Amino acid sequence: MLKEKEGLACVILNYNDSETTLSLINKIKTYEILDYIVIVDNQSSDNSLEKLRKIQTSKIIVICSEKNGGYGYGNNYGIWYIKENLKNIRYVLIANPDTMFEENLIKELKYLMGQHPNCVIAAPEHMNTIQDVAWKEISARRFILQSSYVFCRIFGRKEKYTKEELKRQNYKVDMVLGALLLIEIDKFIKMGMYDEGIFLYTEETVIGKRAKKYQYETRLLPETTYQHTHSVTISKAYRSALKQKKLNLKSDLYYLKKYCGLSGVTLGMTKLYFVLAVLEMYPIQAYLFLKNMFIRKLQ
Repeated sequence: MLKEKEGLACVILNYNDSETTLSLINKIKTYEILDYIVIVDNQSSDNSLEKLRKIQTSKIIVICSEKNGGYGYGNNYGIWYIKENLKNIRYVLIANPDTMFEENLIKELKYLMGQHPNCVIAAPEHMNTIQDVAWKEISARRFILQSSYVFCRIFGRKEKYTKEELKRQNYKVDMVLGALLLIEIDKFIKMGMYDEGIFLYTEETVIGKRAKKYQYETRLLPETTYQHTHSVTISKAYRSALKQKKLNLKSDLYYLKKYCGLSGVTLGMTKLYFVLAVLEMYPIQAYLFLKNMFIRKLQ
């Protein structure tokens, strides 16, 4: 029996990638700490929903969103389902289908949140990808500049924390990668959840900024590891790096207008800069294509 308001459910968002989702489910379905696993099919255009419904149990729940409204919309849909239909759930683990993690990691995340009552988001510190797990909020100017591939290569896309900084502030951070994170459901709903105006990308920056606005904490769990095959599902849905770039910039522009107050001439100049950021992708993609072709010939 669940302890009152201490239960933990997992939300997994699927879109046209039931194979990856099923692989994760098979890994975690026996985890005792998970009271429920809620799979949200985000209006897949293949037969994902049919496949996923075959594995339903009293613990594994498969639902379908009303539309494909993007990453934030799909996860919000699952969170609201849990809030309205499952009793005594306090924590929700949001897991991308392309992650793999051990049960003990979830236990440690839950314990961390219990030690910090004002914490709304907790995430593991390390994983096997080049992506940075946590980063600082940056100025609108820096945010705009890093949208260029060239500037990003020079200055980096995110402002990292040093180990000393993390230890000094007890692993309290501004933003964390959203592939695997634990949320406290009532606080997360109160701060506005994911912004459904963003289809994909930039949602991690937004929830970090929203948490800070409500004076909630985002924390890292130090010295922990999980596997993440970065962007497997995204790459299947958007195979072109150019399409991914355009979608990313669209989300960035939304963030800059709504959360940084960009308007007028500055907004117009930013749009022009983003056009240039897209155009620079063409020679880069051509170079990478020729490079890969040359490597294949050598093999």
